[in-house]
Amino acid sequence: MVIVGSAGLRLHGLETPVRDLDIVPVPTSAGIRMLRQAFDALVPFDQWPEAPSVRSLPPIIRTDTSFGPVDVLVERGRVAYRSLLARSVAIELLGVELTVASLADVKELRGRFKEPTHE
Repeated sequence: MVIVGSAGLRLHGLETPVRDLDIVPVPTSAGIRMLRQAFDALVPFDQWPEAPSVRSLPPIIRTDTSFGPVDVLVERGRVAYRSLLARSVAIELLGVELTVASLADVKELRGRFKEPTHE
């Protein structure tokens, strides 16, 4: 999986509020199964079928976990996973290596898909 969104910006060192975690999953049935198993440890994913496949999932799965809201960007995975991964960087956080989209990719995706806020 590749981290994008505000968490991606924050991991790149930008001061930005993080309200949720946006991730682009590996766009294979095996990748989706591994992600579901990881999330099942945090919160039951009732939205996911028992034997999930990339084609059987909605474009975005939004859920709350014990750590906060998560958006799984399934359609982005179908469309752009390889290119996001190819340009991604590894960033260590609390001893865990995270795969984060390049800063340019995070900014481009946010510019294209971020809903405007009225703050």
